[in-house]
Amino acid sequence: MHWKKLVKVLFAMILSSAALMIAFLLARSSTEKSVQDVLNVNGNYDIVVQDLTKSQLDIFASGDQIAEYGIVQNGGVCCTKNETMIPYGAFLSKKAVDMFHYPVEKGGHYPQKSGEIAGYESSFHAMGVAAVVGNKIHLQLYDAKSRKVSEGDYTISGVIDDYKNGQSKIRTMKNYLDYDENKTDFPELFFYEKDIPNGNTMTGMALCDADTAPYDVEKKLKADGLSVCMGSRLTGLASIAVASFQTQNDLYRNAKFAHNDFCASYMVPASVMIIFILSFCSIYGMISCNLTDRRKNLGLLECIGMSRRKCAFYLFFESMLQSICGIGIGYILGIVLYKVYIKVLTEWRDITIYDAFAVHPITQAVSLNPFVYPAAICLVIALAAVGAAIWHNLRRTPLEMLHAERGGASGMNKNKYVIVTIMITGWTMVFGATFMLAKADADSSEIVANLQEVSAVDSDYSISKDIYDTMIGNVQFNRHSDVVSQKDFECLQSFKGVTDAKGILRIPGNKLLYKKGDIPKNIEDSLSELDIHQNIVNSNLEELNRLSLEDQGYESDDVLYNVPALAVDNDFVQELKSDLVSGKMDNSFSQGKSVILIAYENVEDIPFQVGDKVKMTDTCIEENEYEQYDFSRNTMPKDRKPSFMYSYDDGSMENLKGYSFGKRVDNEVTISGIMVIKNKEWKKLLYTDSYVYKSGTDEYVHPEFNILCSKDALPEMNRLDTGYTDVYIKTDSSFHSDVFEKLFYEIAGESTLLKPVSRQGAKEEIIQAKWSNVVIFISVIILIVIVGILGMINSYTYAIKKNTKTICILRAIGMRQKEIRFRLLGKMFFWPMIAISTSVIPVFIFDKIKDYAYHYAFDLGHNGWEMKSNGAMHICWQALFPWYIEMWKQPVIIVMLISAGILLILNLASLEISMRDMNRLSITDGMRKEIF
Repeated sequence: MHWKKLVKVLFAMILSSAALMIAFLLARSSTEKSVQDVLNVNGNYDIVVQDLTKSQLDIFASGDQIAEYGIVQNGGVCCTKNETMIPYGAFLSKKAVDMFHYPVEKGGHYPQKSGEIAGYESSFHAMGVAAVVGNKIHLQLYDAKSRKVSEGDYTISGVIDDYKNGQSKIRTMKNYLDYDENKTDFPELFFYEKDIPNGNTMTGMALCDADTAPYDVEKKLKADGLSVCMGSRLTGLASIAVASFQTQNDLYRNAKFAHNDFCASYMVPASVMIIFILSFCSIYGMISCNLTDRRKNLGLLECIGMSRRKCAFYLFFESMLQSICGIGIGYILGIVLYKVYIKVLTEWRDITIYDAFAVHPITQAVSLNPFVYPAAICLVIALAAVGAAIWHNLRRTPLEMLHAERGGASGMNKNKYVIVTIMITGWTMVFGATFMLAKADADSSEIVANLQEVSAVDSDYSISKDIYDTMIGNVQFNRHSDVVSQKDFECLQSFKGVTDAKGILRIPGNKLLYKKGDIPKNIEDSLSELDIHQNIVNSNLEELNRLSLEDQGYESDDVLYNVPALAVDNDFVQELKSDLVSGKMDNSFSQGKSVILIAYENVEDIPFQVGDKVKMTDTCIEENEYEQYDFSRNTMPKDRKPSFMYSYDDGSMENLKGYSFGKRVDNEVTISGIMVIKNKEWKKLLYTDSYVYKSGTDEYVHPEFNILCSKDALPEMNRLDTGYTDVYIKTDSSFHSDVFEKLFYEIAGESTLLKPVSRQGAKEEIIQAKWSNVVIFISVIILIVIVGILGMINSYTYAIKKNTKTICILRAIGMRQKEIRFRLLGKMFFWPMIAISTSVIPVFIFDKIKDYAYHYAFDLGHNGWEMKSNGAMHICWQALFPWYIEMWKQPVIIVMLISAGILLILNLASLEISMRDMNRLSITDGMRKEIF
């Protein structure tokens, strides 16, 4: 029977070696994903040349400091019938596609033949097109001089998922050093080369020679008359490699094991430590029991003259020989299983796992070598387990070994190997599952927010506009045409299968106007936080604010309180009537002479009463070219002259150009009614925040109430607001989603400021994102659990065999096997329950470390990089700790209950497997049978 024990030790070594090999390979795959994500954001090029001509191309291509280059042919702009113009182009080679380095979703590809088109998901939506591979669209193409050159049907061959977390949106050169905004940017749609007009300029992408600094190449090309801007490939890679550099080879040489890479920093060390402990317990227990069984033989050998050192060497050589064989077999098995696993996983789920055998040089530099470390660690496990077992069993005298008890048992619930194995496995399951859920939530936060947006109001589709992004200072730049028009809203509302549609028009810039010294005390106390002057306190811009308000028509003694207003469609107005607690909605409301105040908790939150008169005011820009201007570029329209000159309050800068847009529009209205919204969905749907910041923070003040206006009355009130900023749609089972989504995205695509969200689409994105982000972590947890199961089986096997004589004696005195099994099962429940009930300890410890790390790094300001004397970049570990992981926001109790059930099942299964041999024995055989 000795060979069976050797096989079990060998199998444990194979499993441990294979588990570590797979864990290291998966960790390297994860690090490669981080590197590829950086390249997806920054591209695989060092410099970009804008608007290359054919004559300049020879200069660009012949540069001796350029290692590789790729060319994008610029086309012009194209549009569908909604007339949203999207820039297009074409890759002139496979090298250009590789250097652009922005992969399309699985199942798609960049154009490979005439009639195919690929592009960003958001660009397709902007044109009112559902971004689905195989979808056909009709496009009109214009050249760089806005002349129509062709028109035709095209098939979508690839979609770039620019909504994905961790990547930039549309690839642009705007953030590149020396970018010229008057020249052509990267295209957003990509055609087949022969489908676009000739004669336009090109965009060149270049990888510099490995020993040449990109800055030197840029300088040389600029001297040749080219318009060059610097990419950020090396800077992005350096953020992973934690290294200083001037050239690519500098970066590759200085790259080191990165403590800011999640897998390298946390997953690999934690998984290695856990697998080390579980493997040690399993192997040590088996070898120790094996030596215990042979203790009498070893005692006889020492009695006849063999030295203890020679006995120890013999045992060590035997155990290490089988350990090395196990490590070698496990090494090969781990590679095979890894290859099969990633192939199956990528085909089963639409996710990408990068092969650990073909990785980027930065990945090789910052990750532990999976071909050396697993074998080395397994060898350490074997040395530790073998050495400890030999020392434990040979420390007795020969006489003690000859008279050792053979059937003695320490009790099933006192086996320390079983206890350690169960505790570590239970803690790993709970902590690992909770951490996995928290990390997936953190990585998918934007998509989750989209889903919550539609789910909170029980809608299947929503279109919303972040109106706060269209405001600057105390002026509201609503860009009023960037909304869902009344006609489009009615079109969506009347679609077959749509059971409910609600439209909201938010007017967050609305203010209540008072004169200083003429404000009722209760109004002043209630609205003080909403005073727009709060936005410029301690900003050094008091004079700018004062002159702007004067130019808009306000006087020095005017006090403006930002109380946001909103208007809803007529059907929704009728539904809201049931929430009126005082007053009424009469003709004056629909004529714009009165308004309704909406409270969301208590009517006492409103400092006004029915019948009170208030003056509403706002700044409206009537000049269309200014109202539509994108002020987010932090530049003013070129044809606009300054409205005034101003200085900083502290005098540090003087005679600065000041611009003011729009004029005040006032409406004196009567409060005709007050309503309190109790419906949770309606609260979420209606509530509109102010744009006044809380004192000393970057958060908006949350007003207790809003002002409800009649949408039909807005023209009578001289407001430019039309259409809807938010639309929520609910559907039923008769709904045809494909046809509707074409219309839905076409309407949302009429403005780049409108964000369309589909509940089903958001759910699919969350599932996809969570799988992509946590699949490797899940895989490592599964490996640990498998090693833990083997440890439990082996520990139980030896514990039961050591207690075989005792169990058979109990059977001999009349105890039935079922009763013995029941007693054993009772002991089996104890430690799993202890393991699960204490598994919150590592969760609690992690949460405390997270709070400390955030406080030290960000509250105390220790989150900056420093260059050491050797040129390496360093930042404290607290700043790189995953402080964004919210463990307690996950269903920890549910995870514990599920883990308890799984651990108990595994525990009982391990017991059943371990008791098979004993159940085959008769009472007589069991009482006189040797342990092995």
